[in-house]
Amino acid sequence: MNSDEIAATNHAEDDANGTPDSASGESAVSRALSEVAARIRSGALEDAERLCRHLERDASADPRVLHRLGELAYRRRDYAEAVSVLSRVVSLDPARSAYHVHLGMALAGAGRRGEAAAAYRRALEITPEAVEVWVRLGDILKRTGRLDEAVAAHERAIDLAPDIAGAHRNLGMTLMRQRKYGRAIDVLRRAVALDPDDISARCHLANACVGQSRTGEAIEEYSTALRLAPGSAAARFGLCMAQLPIIYESEAHVDACRAAYRQQLDDLRAYYSDKPASVLAEAANAVGLSQPFFLAYQGRVDRDLQALYGELVCRLMAAAYPQWSTPLPIPRIDGRIRVGIVSGFYHWHSNWKIPIKGWAEGLDRSRFELCAYYTQTRQDTATDKAASVFDKFVQGPRSYSDWCKAIRRDDLHVLIFPEIGMDPMTAKLAALRLAPVQCSSWGHPNTSGYSTIDYFLSSDLMEPPGAAGHYSETLVRLPNLSIHYTPPPVVAAPVTRAALGVREGAVAYWCCQSLFKYLPRHDDIFPRIAKEVGDCQFVFIRHASDWVTETFRARLARAFSAHGLSSEDYCVFSERLDPPRFAGAMGIVDVFLDSVGWSGCNTTLEAFAAGLPAVTCRGETMRARHTAAMMEMIGLTECIADDVNAYVTLAARMGTDGAWRAEVAKKVIARRHKAYDDRACIKELEAFLLSAFGMGLHL
Repeated sequence: MNSDEIAATNHAEDDANGTPDSASGESAVSRALSEVAARIRSGALEDAERLCRHLERDASADPRVLHRLGELAYRRRDYAEAVSVLSRVVSLDPARSAYHVHLGMALAGAGRRGEAAAAYRRALEITPEAVEVWVRLGDILKRTGRLDEAVAAHERAIDLAPDIAGAHRNLGMTLMRQRKYGRAIDVLRRAVALDPDDISARCHLANACVGQSRTGEAIEEYSTALRLAPGSAAARFGLCMAQLPIIYESEAHVDACRAAYRQQLDDLRAYYSDKPASVLAEAANAVGLSQPFFLAYQGRVDRDLQALYGELVCRLMAAAYPQWSTPLPIPRIDGRIRVGIVSGFYHWHSNWKIPIKGWAEGLDRSRFELCAYYTQTRQDTATDKAASVFDKFVQGPRSYSDWCKAIRRDDLHVLIFPEIGMDPMTAKLAALRLAPVQCSSWGHPNTSGYSTIDYFLSSDLMEPPGAAGHYSETLVRLPNLSIHYTPPPVVAAPVTRAALGVREGAVAYWCCQSLFKYLPRHDDIFPRIAKEVGDCQFVFIRHASDWVTETFRARLARAFSAHGLSSEDYCVFSERLDPPRFAGAMGIVDVFLDSVGWSGCNTTLEAFAAGLPAVTCRGETMRARHTAAMMEMIGLTECIADDVNAYVTLAARMGTDGAWRAEVAKKVIARRHKAYDDRACIKELEAFLLSAFGMGLHL
């Protein structure tokens, strides 16, 4: 049973097992239904429907006839009609499993995925050993974000039929959604072993290897996929992005990977430089599946590389969707200015907390109508809050075309993408022209490189001198931090030093950033601080991938050894913590030690809330200056270093001078409110939105 059309499952049985009023009448209906089936198989769908409609006049209560009509409606993608007809079929003959399955497929096509799952479950009550239905159920549960249930469904399908490659592939894809990359790799290897020509399985296996930073294996799988299917855009994009690992072994490794990425990007662009529009349009399906997310973590200015990538992406999307690729006239302003915000993170995520929530709550609703477009399915209290804050809240999942239609239908004046580079659907939508003015921001703090994005909304305090040259977009420097931030109501859970692995009496430096934010060229700051302080420990957070954690641990071991120290005496790795335990941990450590090269943002604000003294170092890019800007905002400039040597000196003093550390902590508590609820950036954002199409401030 494929996912694109209702299969002929049980059709012969359906046609043969009616309950006729007379033998001759039944024979006529059966013969006619056989003719309908033949015309469907031959592709003569209009003829099949005409015959079915004629049959319906004489056998309107025959579920077999209605079933065929439902199938035909599904095949022409009239999902609402298919649901209506197949619902009647199920009510007439609720004991037939295939009818429930096909109703589920129609419901899924109509976007009613919860009801589709219920229909599949009813089918399984009738035929619990139906492998293909378990596969369908797992797929729909995955799409609705019910991942644990999806895993259970896929595992049941595999129990029933261990040698079906597709069931293993789907289980592996769901495990990847859960970030269980190690197990996903094992499952997907089984799928590839069962069907070596399954390009999709190979690409997903490669993606899982990327998730573990097993770069060599990922490149091998993508390369194999391309040998089997040279036209696979997913494999081509994947091979290019696989040159950017999660974590680096050395600074030379960073340089080598950057050069390899540039070469693969050039090759990718060259491959599509002379292809016909049909090939470009097909390749657009791969946009967003693999993105250069980890490029920004190399600590360099990426404008040139991002511009090359963005040009390719926008060209592919324009070939596939020319109707949404041309500039738009500014809609007539009849009342309020319509502003849309597209994000995959309308849930408890840093992109919601910074900047979406504050902007949505702060903008003057007498002047601005706000529309939210939530491209993902995860829901929590933040989702509920977002739905209540916006004038219009549209949630996925939806197809790409449906999203484009929905956004265009709202006739927006301005469309904002708080990040480009993290969410696959956002990456596709941002590459077309869905509003006359389109903006990105620093939810993923790097230029998009997209010609379709006009402005980059950033923080004046965070941007370095000459920052305009870092962006393909026009840089807009909103005042202060550019965000209207309110501390979230998190109740700290009790956490002990022993639970973190920290010695009593040791100065505990809180190094809570994702491990890929720590670049090899800065590894020696930790042993340098340790040599000055003596009894201290650096508390890191384990990555979801053991491979990443162990790579970083090995780097620290080399750095400490070079200074005649053992990293085991100074470095501890906490398990990943939920928000209450994360807040609890900040209550028992001594110093927030900001990461150099990619500064903390949400974590810094949470450190302020915990009253932690902090040390930071200004870097060369906006993303290396978050914490410095926040400390300027609250008047703690004495804790900001301008280079690595000054940073080590400040961090060492924070560890050895307990009185100064306590004084700084008191200042944090007394002044942290200055970083919160900033109205200046909201007023300036309003002014920008008004002036973006020549309106000034006259409204």
